[in-house]
Amino acid sequence: MQTDELSASLLGNINDANFGVTTASIYTQVNLAGTPAFGTTPIADSLVLILGYDGYYGDTTESQTVNVYHLTSDLSTDSTYYAYSSFAYDPTPVGTKTFLPAPLSNVVLDSDTANKMAPHLRIRLDNSLADSILAQNGTVNLTTNTLWLAYFKGLKIEATPTASLGKGSISYFNFFNSALTIYFHNDTVPKKYNFSLLNARTNNFTHDYTGTPVETLLNSGTTDSLCYVSANGGVKTMISLPYLKHFVDSGSIVVNKAEIVVTPQGNVPANYPVPAKLLLTTRADNGTVIFPIDYYESSGYFGGTYNTTNNTYTFNIARQIQGILDGTYSSSDFYIVVSGAGVLSNRVILGSSTNPNYKMKLNLYYTKIN
Repeated sequence: MQTDELSASLLGNINDANFGVTTASIYTQVNLAGTPAFGTTPIADSLVLILGYDGYYGDTTESQTVNVYHLTSDLSTDSTYYAYSSFAYDPTPVGTKTFLPAPLSNVVLDSDTANKMAPHLRIRLDNSLADSILAQNGTVNLTTNTLWLAYFKGLKIEATPTASLGKGSISYFNFFNSALTIYFHNDTVPKKYNFSLLNARTNNFTHDYTGTPVETLLNSGTTDSLCYVSANGGVKTMISLPYLKHFVDSGSIVVNKAEIVVTPQGNVPANYPVPAKLLLTTRADNGTVIFPIDYYESSGYFGGTYNTTNNTYTFNIARQIQGILDGTYSSSDFYIVVSGAGVLSNRVILGSSTNPNYKMKLNLYYTKIN
């Protein structure tokens, strides 16, 4: 799953009894936002990483710890990064914070209740890092982003997987509302400068399935009455239709309607709401992942949106099924994944074709041609 320069950057960890421990960390460049005007002999007061909340998933009642490190390898907007991508960094943290995620609470600084700020996380970094930045005042390193990024390659913001079972959350941050802010003074007047985080950045996701139903299925390779789908480069469910072509054993048919209907398991924990939308993919003859041809029909036709009334997701795939029966498409396998899996951390447990209560179905309506 590609994870670079997405609309949200994710940070945190969840310890889920079914899906195990999911941890989200961030690698990001720190850019100049115009040429800094630090003035004469600036003195650092503090350096704060400010991350603007844009949502969350999970239980925010348990504290989390994040560490911030200085990158020693380059990031580039010209490169493609994935959920497993990682980069070298100095192992000595330049900042650590333990906190309760508060994605819905305004921030009040210095008890100034009249000046509430939008929800955000503030991580104070070492003053030695602030001093090293101000030491570049007047040098060429602060004249262009190219020179600056050669000097200051960026930050790793690492979540520590400390959540207890059934606890933890992953926060969504909007980097348009985020910055690395250095507070300083030249005399008695406090000043600040905001470095931008809007350049090369990517998420890194890790999954530990130890002791979970997902681990059992992954190790056994067998089917089960339940299917598991999770975001952040986690697990997906494969639907195989190996006997589909037997529908044309006695002659050709015209597919009038075909839909795959999947149903989530009941009694979903309040902290783990099901995804608003799932996607259905398949594979081309060369093995690449593609959407079924029906995906490109008019908006709303393909489906995949959660129906709150009947607790189902429905995918309309009549053209794809017709192509399989006609021999146009060779693969009769499909894959269920979370829509927006790089910017959301949700998951869902679905009934399989053997589940007595939440049975997965292929509804096929066709006309035989004599």
